[in-house]
Amino acid sequence: MLDLNLFEFVPVFPDTQDHPAKLCVIVRQTPDPVAGWFVPVRHTMDAAVYLGALCDAEKRPRRWVEIWVQSIGSHGGRKPDPLHNNASLDQRWRRWAGALLDENPECIHAGPWQETHPLPTYFKPDDREMIHPSHPDEGRAWQLCTDDFVLRKAGLPGYSGTTHRLLHIPGAAQESVFVSADPGAAPIPRTRPPGKELGFDPAWIPFNPEGGLMLFRTFEAYSLRQFKAILEGHRLDAVNLEADGLLHPEVAPTLRTTGYLENGHGLLFAGRRGRAGRALEVFLLKTLLFAEVVERVARAAKAGGAPFLNLHASDVRVDLQSESRRLPACWSFRTAVTRSPESLPVEIAVGGYRMFQPVGPVVGSEYRPKILSAAYSGLGTVRLRDVRTDPGDVLVAEGTLADIEARRASRHDLLRLVLPVRGQGLVVHARILSDQQMASDELRFETLPQSARTDLKDSLMAIRGAPLESVSYQFQPVASSPCDLYSCAILGLEILIDPSRVRLPLAVDEFLSFVRQMGLEKAEMPLSTRRGRVLTAEPRFSKSLGPQNLGGSQSPSAEDPSLIPAELWWSYIEILARMIPGGMPDAWARDFGDVNPAALESCFKAPLEELAQLSERIRSVAFSDWPQNQEVIRILDQLAL
Repeated sequence: MLDLNLFEFVPVFPDTQDHPAKLCVIVRQTPDPVAGWFVPVRHTMDAAVYLGALCDAEKRPRRWVEIWVQSIGSHGGRKPDPLHNNASLDQRWRRWAGALLDENPECIHAGPWQETHPLPTYFKPDDREMIHPSHPDEGRAWQLCTDDFVLRKAGLPGYSGTTHRLLHIPGAAQESVFVSADPGAAPIPRTRPPGKELGFDPAWIPFNPEGGLMLFRTFEAYSLRQFKAILEGHRLDAVNLEADGLLHPEVAPTLRTTGYLENGHGLLFAGRRGRAGRALEVFLLKTLLFAEVVERVARAAKAGGAPFLNLHASDVRVDLQSESRRLPACWSFRTAVTRSPESLPVEIAVGGYRMFQPVGPVVGSEYRPKILSAAYSGLGTVRLRDVRTDPGDVLVAEGTLADIEARRASRHDLLRLVLPVRGQGLVVHARILSDQQMASDELRFETLPQSARTDLKDSLMAIRGAPLESVSYQFQPVASSPCDLYSCAILGLEILIDPSRVRLPLAVDEFLSFVRQMGLEKAEMPLSTRRGRVLTAEPRFSKSLGPQNLGGSQSPSAEDPSLIPAELWWSYIEILARMIPGGMPDAWARDFGDVNPAALESCFKAPLEELAQLSERIRSVAFSDWPQNQEVIRILDQLAL
């Protein structure tokens, strides 16, 4: 239990103070100089996430939870992209929260507050309670104004089309008074700051000052790396639960499972069947862990309707379900992706063509494919072949771009052309028609649907058939959920390889080299044959990516890697290799935009099926008759290379 001399549990909703069960946020007795009164878990593009608990009548924690508070202003950390607004961000939140509630047991229903904006909420340090600010004269609580008509009538920016959030008291004499919801925001003309004369005490601490939508979900105690370290045999007292900087050091020790997992007690074999039994069990658990991570990422893409584009190991956390010794704790893990996809769609043309862009700056990492920053441009010759009006009264032009650099384009890249029309530059966007047989320095394109205006059609018809020299063009790689497929492949490699054996940057470099070598082999050969040829030609891959790098005392040695069948181990690596878009002929995505835009999760289907089959194969070896296992392993090893 928490030391109440350091922390308290404060009900999030003031009207639940007397309820026998209540949702509470953890509050420090003395504010931290940096973090403040609350215990922050993370910030996302539009939310502040705090550590909380479901408590009983005596405020004893019964379940650790994350409290998500929608925050568009400075309170939430990063500001959203200016192209997007309150309406789109609210819609995104509701869609994601609803999907989480339907599909994930760790999500707790937030009542109406995941659909409807609650009253703005502040923390009163003196009384250790939450409060909804109200106007001293009216005696009514301030609330977020989402009515565009009311705002524009007052000469203020609307709600739907901006990221401004203003508070008012509807239907009261003070309705014409509007207060900025974000205490740290720049002042807006015709609004007033949240001062004491309006019912906002400066001593109060903002918790949900904007009346943002809310979401509650179970808090998973371990990061992905921490749980992986446990699987590899590290003692819990050697695993730093504060390594990710998420928890206050006084809180983290209460989340430990003491004694049970130490020295492998959370496993089935626990050494009774020797190193071979432990090695196979850990390999199986890592495979199952990776499969669940991929499934969670796929669900998040489906729920959010957008890709992550910058998935990281810190976005995945793990909880252990078993509270008894009937099931070893390592077999009871449950994973969760701890943020929603932080990218938003941008409409390019008539007809719903979309591309996704990250919200805010994207920090480079091992998990992020280089393609996201690989836009390139040039000058080439353009010939328009046809200009037509398609159903829906939209205008489409087909043409050819000739330039040696243009052949670098991938099938899903977005082409931007500046056509010289009547002395002006006409900007059009186009997609590549990759199924056309063209010269080595040419490619065929088709413009995205444009509004079929008469003047636009006449302008394009006027230049049809004429070679247009020195036309400026730019290719922008279209990034979608195959970017997350790439990130998952790197996560799968990190799960498999013990960093004390091979550091992650080195493992990633070796793995991508392995994928490139596989891609150079003849595509008509079976995948296992190509793999065998590469491992024979480049022995360094066996050293850097082989089963001796599983980790922990149960890991096979370089001299005797037979504790894990090579065929099973390299099947795992092959699955990772096929998850690299365009890395080899039988990759599951040809490039980083190769996915049905209406089903972003579809690119994960094949890897999940392969991982399920691999798990069954490992399980059949791990839990079959043990003396026979060694014979099976020897046979599989003979077939592996």
